[in-house]
Amino acid sequence: MNLTLAGLFLASVAAPAPLSEDTLNAWHKSVSSAEADLTRSSFLQIDERPDCLRRVSAGQIESDPGAHGGMVSVPSGLVHHWVGTVFLPGVDTPEFLRIVQDYDSYAQIYRPSVVESKLISHTQDDFVYQLKMVESGFGLRSGFVGDFHVQYHQINENEGYSITEATRMVDLASNSMPEYVRGAVTIARYRHSNGGMYLEVETLTLSRDIPAAIKWMAAPMVKHFARQVMVDTLERLRTRVNQVHLIETARLAGGK
Repeated sequence: MNLTLAGLFLASVAAPAPLSEDTLNAWHKSVSSAEADLTRSSFLQIDERPDCLRRVSAGQIESDPGAHGGMVSVPSGLVHHWVGTVFLPGVDTPEFLRIVQDYDSYAQIYRPSVVESKLISHTQDDFVYQLKMVESGFGLRSGFVGDFHVQYHQINENEGYSITEATRMVDLASNSMPEYVRGAVTIARYRHSNGGMYLEVETLTLSRDIPAAIKWMAAPMVKHFARQVMVDTLERLRTRVNQVHLIETARLAGGK
């Protein structure tokens, strides 16, 4: 969710380079591969990892690198690939979807990084929304406005997924495309089971490359930072879900 946080770190270490055709082709190949994985036999990764399933069911948030240790080198860039999983107890699919599709509330859920959020358009399972993000860190202050397009697909009564793509990103300082984050796609899988929702979030972010001279030092820091951003994002969402669920439960109890 928080592209600005990751981007600030990359901006402090990465070398500027234009997007080449080879970069874009490699990026689209990574995204296509992730989308093709939606047809895998195990809908959630934790289906094949019983120890991870037990930890998540007990309340732990998992954050793991995707392909190639979470960082894939492409021409003049990097694809950052991470997967996070969280269990949201007590909610069913309709309540979960009402919360995650309330894009006007994202500034409340993900503050202080997200300072403004609004739904632009909505047609059935197709949404377009906008986020304004501002962050300080690593000796830098930066932010951008991004437009995001998301489509939801309900597989059955208990399972579904969404694909979100950043369609436009504008740096607040330069009024042009950000130098640090060049593309972003999120695939979210969800399942109602065990009295709640299991949510798996897979993120792919295209950034500029890190100079070879410092890559050995910067790469572990980037991975650590990406892991923490995923955990913080899912924790904020879980807090929101718990708040809304408690309010709804109290309202229904009061109406009896």
